[in-house]
Amino acid sequence: MDIKIELDSPRQGSTAEGKSTLRPTVYALKIALSHPDVLAKCMEESEALLRLLGKTMKWPRKITAAIVKAIQAEDDDETSPRSYGDKPLSVLLKCRSTWRTYQNVVSRLFNEDQKPISDALADHFSSLTAKDSANTPRNPNITLLGSLVGLSPLEKRLLDFAEHRNAEPFRSFLRSIDNLDAREAYSLLAAAIDAPIESVCKALRADAPLRAFGLIDFDRSPSDMEDVIRLADTGESFLGETFSKAEDMLRVVLHPSAASSLTLEDYPHLTREFEWLVSYLRNASQGQIKGTNVLFYGTPGTGKSEFARLIAQHAGLTAFDVKSADDDGDSIAGKTRLTHFSLSQRFLTERERSLVIFDEVEDVFPDRGFSFLSLLGGKASGGGDQSKAWINNQLESSPVPAIWICNSIKAVDDAFLRRFSFHIEFRTPPKTVRERVVRRCLGEIPVSHELVSKLASDDRLSPAQINLASRFASLCQSTPGSFDETALAEAIKASQHAMGRPATTTQLQSRGDTCQLGFLNLDTDIPLEKIEQSLCRRPSATLCFYGAPGAGKTSLAHRLADKIGRPLMIKRASDLLGMYVGESEKNIARMFAEASRDGAVLLLDEADSFLRSRQHANQSWEVTQVNELLQQMESFDGVFICTTNLMDDVDEAALRRFTFKLRFNALDTAQREAMFIDTVLDGAAHLLSAPVRTGLQRLGALTPGDFATVRRQETLIGERYSPEDFLQCLVRECAIKQSQPAKTFGFIG
Repeated sequence: MDIKIELDSPRQGSTAEGKSTLRPTVYALKIALSHPDVLAKCMEESEALLRLLGKTMKWPRKITAAIVKAIQAEDDDETSPRSYGDKPLSVLLKCRSTWRTYQNVVSRLFNEDQKPISDALADHFSSLTAKDSANTPRNPNITLLGSLVGLSPLEKRLLDFAEHRNAEPFRSFLRSIDNLDAREAYSLLAAAIDAPIESVCKALRADAPLRAFGLIDFDRSPSDMEDVIRLADTGESFLGETFSKAEDMLRVVLHPSAASSLTLEDYPHLTREFEWLVSYLRNASQGQIKGTNVLFYGTPGTGKSEFARLIAQHAGLTAFDVKSADDDGDSIAGKTRLTHFSLSQRFLTERERSLVIFDEVEDVFPDRGFSFLSLLGGKASGGGDQSKAWINNQLESSPVPAIWICNSIKAVDDAFLRRFSFHIEFRTPPKTVRERVVRRCLGEIPVSHELVSKLASDDRLSPAQINLASRFASLCQSTPGSFDETALAEAIKASQHAMGRPATTTQLQSRGDTCQLGFLNLDTDIPLEKIEQSLCRRPSATLCFYGAPGAGKTSLAHRLADKIGRPLMIKRASDLLGMYVGESEKNIARMFAEASRDGAVLLLDEADSFLRSRQHANQSWEVTQVNELLQQMESFDGVFICTTNLMDDVDEAALRRFTFKLRFNALDTAQREAMFIDTVLDGAAHLLSAPVRTGLQRLGALTPGDFATVRRQETLIGERYSPEDFLQCLVRECAIKQSQPAKTFGFIG
């Protein structure tokens, strides 16, 4: 007579909990019964398997009697044997020690004679498979997902296995099967889902749907059976939510794009590209042209995402964003988002007139030092699924048009870049565009044109910062309807400072860099007025400004740009020098291309390293940088200005390419007095004392920059210097430049 062992768990198949243990039990028995060595291993540590078998397990009477006798021997109560026989075994298995006893008895009996145990397990397996054959996934989401991405029945069973892998005690059972190689792992999986091992191997390839779409993770070198296969983050999202139909699954990887808050008027510098892309994406969508991918890249806050949405609207396409964060607000890793992009292509294939916007892909295109392939699991780092060939295939064969957006492409392999149909680099918009954006952000707030102009001059100031600062300034007012521009300017200044950015352009006071020709001591064969007139007639020339630091080179560049009605683009050596071979040359070419596109006067400030004579070069890259600069100067159809303090080291070929060369000298005696009267005495020449005049005559190295430095000192201290104190500060500035001790004139100290 067989005795049923009843545990405390509910009747299997009668509740959700019971149903959740039925399928793992079937999987466990398939594995154990198909591999005698695994069954023997499980019998050594059989508690996990015994807990899986649960109360429906029927042991032969001899085995049951041995279990009851062993538990009775450990029980301290003097309960008669007859009373044990009347109680279900679940009553006896009331603590950890009795479970160990149960396990020890079954293990001992298995070692003595395997057949009764094996036959009992086989009979139990037959009764379970009559209820559940394990060929149909329990979770209806697997069926829905299978219809969306085209999963085979075998792949759906593997997905079902991976889902149940997380359930205890099935997980403990899998953990007990260790010391596996890849072939053994494939064999056990094949047994569990009742499939040929070759088919399982094929289904677990990196380019097969389960791994290519990020549904499961697979370990080729597992420490035990638990580690072989598991649900990936994407797989858990699909199987853990509730969906009424397959289309609802779109929300796991995509969400509808918001309407653009900008108009084409906000992109006057991209009108031509806008018209091209609207037609291109519309036609590609209608013709179902594969591999329609466009890349937007450039500085944050330049409107890349808004531009993509605007294109979608004008092209009549429904845009979807690949999600960058989950429903809890946590960021989604780049590797996972790449599989989401692949899934979005599969999901939207049957939807007409769709567009995928793949934004914020910085972690998909990582910094150099890690390869794109290694981050996604190539040989460099191991463990991932997307190979370089797989990614290339996505770019070449994706059926739904897509716009990829990132801030930088420095780390992107050329093999990926050349597979994009069109590239747009988003640079800082012209100042007129930035002014319009600033006014839109400020809304109805009454601000002066001067403040708007100053805000627009800061090309790193984002609309979000302006919005928050304007709200702060509005709520700071104690009188309804009033508005203090100072609060707005200071809020923006503080925001820029917190992000490590200079914010001088947001100050309400003048920057003090207005160029006054009377305070420039120029040494040139051609008068400055004639140079200005020629540039106004034809704004195409190269100019070299050299000479004393602080003599007004940058100020004159501002004046020339204003004279010819063009924006001034300022670059410094630090903006162009790159870490890698060839990167500086690319940055130089990009600088000229940006200036040409924006119609800007280009100023390369402190260009000494790029103008140095190639005869003195110690490294090959020093030569190539100069060569690149000279080639770009030749082809640039605009106004290019270089400033340098080391004219003696400038390459001869570079000197020949400058149309005008202007030497900036320190102020002469008359200019020193005039600037002192204008800056310090507010134009009152009669206040210039004889001792101060004598002191100014001795300062042969004095420049306008020295006056600006002392004025900044006054601002910092918060008080005006006397003429004598101001002169003494000028003396010290000149002494520092000339590397000699400062001589006092008796006014201070």
